[in-house]
Amino acid sequence: MITSNNPEVVKGVLLVCQGALLNIRPIAMLTKVFSGIANLLCTLADKSIQDLTSALMVIPAIAPENLTVENPTIAALLTKLDVLQQWVNLHFTVLERFSSKKYYGYHCFSTFHGYANVFI
Repeated sequence: MITSNNPEVVKGVLLVCQGALLNIRPIAMLTKVFSGIANLLCTLADKSIQDLTSALMVIPAIAPENLTVENPTIAALLTKLDVLQQWVNLHFTVLERFSSKKYYGYHCFSTFHGYANVFI
């Protein structure tokens, strides 16, 4: 699990995971390591979604004139959205590549229960 709350560290970990998922060959090796990477990604998504939900709860209490990117609360919210966007981009890129390679490794994503929990 990632213990840093630094969004740049988290985005860096996401890029490393993306590189690993895109380049691990043969399929037997991908199948072997996928659950560890996927658990990390799903745990990160769960935490990011919880953080974002908590940050969104604060917005109604902020006066409309203070809803600017200079407001630290809004800046933190945008950072949380940026991390989730990186997570989505990772999956879009990997799944796009897997589907273009005659669904190489696609079964890893479609059968991993952790993703079902994230998307519910």
